[in-house]
Amino acid sequence: MGDVESIIAMKKYLCLLILGCCFVLPLQAADQIWGALVFGVDESPPKTPETQVIPLLKHLIPVFGFNTYYLLGKKKQRIKEGDETWLVPAKEFYFHLFCLAREKDAYRLRIELYRDKEKILATEVRLGRSEPLFVAGPEWGDGKLILILRVL
Repeated sequence: MGDVESIIAMKKYLCLLILGCCFVLPLQAADQIWGALVFGVDESPPKTPETQVIPLLKHLIPVFGFNTYYLLGKKKQRIKEGDETWLVPAKEFYFHLFCLAREKDAYRLRIELYRDKEKILATEVRLGRSEPLFVAGPEWGDGKLILILRVL
């Protein structure tokens, strides 16, 4: 009888384990993608950036060279393999994203960037958590607009 009880207990354990995976896996299968429109400019003295821009400064400063970055717009959107979504960090600039595949540590995306209703960029990228994508936008005032995509 002990063997039968062990088998029943094991089956119950496996059922609970499988049931638990049904609830856990979907939460891990989708991440969020963050899109932002940032304005880079040289100011004296430099202004302190918003909290969400601070982790990106190590990339922004060496590439674009400005000492001040303003967050003009931002938007988060859930993303998972096979999805198509619009990410609109600002009224004038927005992304149309197609999630082609989810890899172990990144997403393969087809990205279309629009300015108003005009498509200005279409490309495929591999976007990982530690690999934000920066797109140099037009000059604006004394600085430059920069579009950012990042997996959260």
